[in-house]
Amino acid sequence: MEEAGLLGYVYLVKNLRGVYTGLEDDDHERYAAWLARRFRYRDLGLAPGLAEAALGAVLGQVTKKILEKIEKGERLSTEDILLLYLDMQYRELREVRNEVKELRRELWETRRELAAAIAETNRRIDSIHLELSKKMDETNKRIDRLYEVLLKKER
Repeated sequence: MEEAGLLGYVYLVKNLRGVYTGLEDDDHERYAAWLARRFRYRDLGLAPGLAEAALGAVLGQVTKKILEKIEKGERLSTEDILLLYLDMQYRELREVRNEVKELRRELWETRRELAAAIAETNRRIDSIHLELSKKMDETNKRIDRLYEVLLKKER
């Protein structure tokens, strides 16, 4: 089993003609277009960390080619239709991910605001507690004084 994995890896590396390693903020669409022209019929390797960033650019290039086919009136192959469907699903997934990212940001802001409101409420409760404690101490002192005065009158 391990040998089959190694053979598959060797086969892949042997037929690999290019590797795309860019930064996340690179213009992936431009590089994908160049790579598609340069290595038209060959496999290209892609660093795992860049797969997500480059996938959209690659699908964009493929979709443009397919749309050119449609404009020329050419018949689409099954692969073309599947790639169009994959592009559509990728775009929807990206929108959902952006919405989730936005919701997480809003949730984080809400948590921060809630924590600030709780801290303010606790501060106010502590302030009221201190004030009430002082008033209770004063009341106890007055009661003690009245008690002493009553004791003196009884004697």
